[in-house]
Amino acid sequence: MKWFVPVLLVALSLLIYVCCSASDVVVTDRAGVPVAGAMVESVTLSASYRPTVTDKKGGADLPWAVQEVKWLNVSAPGFETAHVDYTGGRPQRVILDR
Repeated sequence: MKWFVPVLLVALSLLIYVCCSASDVVVTDRAGVPVAGAMVESVTLSASYRPTVTDKKGGADLPWAVQEVKWLNVSAPGFETAHVDYTGGRPQRVILDR
């Protein structure tokens, strides 16, 4: 029984790490290759927020928004800009076309 608390703490730590480490958005090309350096802009009904930049895995975290995010504008050099509905699912996958 004395092993229960340490095992529970490790399990909770792993759960928190997995839940909190996933990006809000993952940007790839049609082949599934991550697009690093893409600009991801959150758009609400009345405002848009400063874009965030994807990391080397194509992941980006959206800034906290006062209003519900409805759309994403995603752009990267050499790709067409994508305007997609934001579903709120994590991670939301966005595919860019060349």
